[in-house]
Amino acid sequence: MNTSGQLPKRPTLGAMTAWAGVAILLSLALLTPFTIGPIAALLACPVLVVLLRRHGGDGSAVAALVGAGAFPLVIAYLNRHGPGDFCTRTASSESCEEQWSPWPWAVVGVALIVAGLAGCLRLRAGNRRHGPPASEPAA
Repeated sequence: MNTSGQLPKRPTLGAMTAWAGVAILLSLALLTPFTIGPIAALLACPVLVVLLRRHGGDGSAVAALVGAGAFPLVIAYLNRHGPGDFCTRTASSESCEEQWSPWPWAVVGVALIVAGLAGCLRLRAGNRRHGPPASEPAA
């Protein structure tokens, strides 16, 4: 709760988008640690530091849930023929791969995205009720 008497800073759409992007990169880093994960983490960390310094207190970090939900949806899509073996045939070859059930990934992805969007909408609507932030006095 803000006890200083000032209204909370209203999060911008750009800050929320940046938080979602960082969360996508960090999700990629966590789920692919032996392939492109380290590169994703190297890209995300400097942006994360900047976001924490500039937008750490405005609540826009709730948008990270949207980004975190995007990657599980990609995994669900890639496993859309699962669970079990999925084979493709051409005139000269056959290729089979084991696929996971897409449903757990889809449920997690949708739940994270819905929670993130609900948080963003609530945050922006709550700040709209209080009116525009008070301007700081000139020094």
